[in-house]
Amino acid sequence: MHSLSGSNTLRCGVSLSPWAAAALLTAGCGGGGDTNVAPGAGSGATSPTPGPRPNFVFVLVDDLDVSSAELMPRINALLVQRGVSFTNSFACNPVSAPSRATLLTGLHSHNHGVRNNTNAYQVFLANQGSSNLAPWLRNAGYRTAMIGKLMNKYVGEGPLPGWDEWQAVYSDEGSGAYFNYSIRETDGSVTTYREEEEDYVSDVLTDRALAFLERAVADDSRPFFLWLGYNAPHEPAVAASRHVHQFANARAPRTPSFNEENMNDKPSHYQDIPLMDDDRIYDLDRSYRERLRCMLSVDEAVERIVALLQTSGRLANTFIIFMSDNGYLQGQHRYFWGKDVPYELSIRVPLTFRGPRVPEGRKIEQLVTNVDFAPTIAALAGITPPGESDGRSLAPFLTGAAPESWRTSILIEHVAPFVGQLVTYSGLRTADHKFVRYITAEVELYDLRGDPDETENLRLHVERSVLGEWEARLAAVAECRGAACP
Repeated sequence: MHSLSGSNTLRCGVSLSPWAAAALLTAGCGGGGDTNVAPGAGSGATSPTPGPRPNFVFVLVDDLDVSSAELMPRINALLVQRGVSFTNSFACNPVSAPSRATLLTGLHSHNHGVRNNTNAYQVFLANQGSSNLAPWLRNAGYRTAMIGKLMNKYVGEGPLPGWDEWQAVYSDEGSGAYFNYSIRETDGSVTTYREEEEDYVSDVLTDRALAFLERAVADDSRPFFLWLGYNAPHEPAVAASRHVHQFANARAPRTPSFNEENMNDKPSHYQDIPLMDDDRIYDLDRSYRERLRCMLSVDEAVERIVALLQTSGRLANTFIIFMSDNGYLQGQHRYFWGKDVPYELSIRVPLTFRGPRVPEGRKIEQLVTNVDFAPTIAALAGITPPGESDGRSLAPFLTGAAPESWRTSILIEHVAPFVGQLVTYSGLRTADHKFVRYITAEVELYDLRGDPDETENLRLHVERSVLGEWEARLAAVAECRGAACP
């Protein structure tokens, strides 16, 4: 967290409104401060008392790594410092569409069928279009709205079942355009945006979200759920004109795995990636700055959403959740495609909840994944979804007390859409280790305590029996369902 100067300006050059600056200065009041909750520990806080069903605002961004999220001043002041953050939060399949399908269903990719971005929306519609979080909530009396990006390969079809309001972005560039895009409206009409400054997609989506919230808070007969899907900072990232000079000196983090010199212990498809030259690194740093600038519009949106909810008297009974669909590598292991791979910066995602009776400034260390999102929202809303979830509700953590027992590993998986640097794999990540098996039969094993940057593959340094044990553990859950999933 950057410190505040006397002019309410952070060191990155981003200015906060006086209201948000005051929120940052007082963020620790009445909460848990910067307390870390170790696995198995609890704060002893009481559970929420019965009352009106809560509202939900889910702010989902696209391809945001954890370290970049930490540079967003308003998100940190108004959500992280005022809520619970999960420091070991992961995407089970680290690519946009499979992750989003998992968020909506509480199922792993091998169960909901969206394995990669290929025809993702159409696959989801066929497999889970009528059985996901939106119809569950709507059938329970919630007012539901989808604004922005829902899933890749959406090309302007009508609303999915379960959404009262549908304002879905699409364009010739897919769902990642910042200008020159269209929005399919609830009534089936289409609104097209061009290249004017006021057409910048993040600002348009924020204005639409605020308009929905104004309608929703005016109708106190139903609680509401808003899915607000930004495409920021998906590349090629484009910042709003007001932000183009921010983060002028930022450069991609030079972690120990950045432009990794020796990749001989990696699977062969990674070994084929060349070292980055100065021109590639220059482009990478420029892209990194633009991604941060692009996120500032979302950062401002969080402040506007919190302000509207506070003014309307709904903030105290609204959960605001901030998350990314997957993480992002920026030159680590020489990899400049960003995601899809099982390395930490690709699978690790920011995840924060602010809401009713949620402790302030709390950090949770247990292993959680995007498969836990749908069962968590269902539990908080007091509904029981049909069928069995592969995930677990995070609601106990949000009361300030961790469950007595919790998972000790998570499943990760990916099916590559084409042959190349992307190769199909599955793996297990525990608190201490990560084991990955590729379709090529190559494996990786990392000691995450001693080597958090995954620069030394232990496959040649351990007994074959050790690898065999990991293979057996993975095989036992690779096609898991429901309670059998880790």
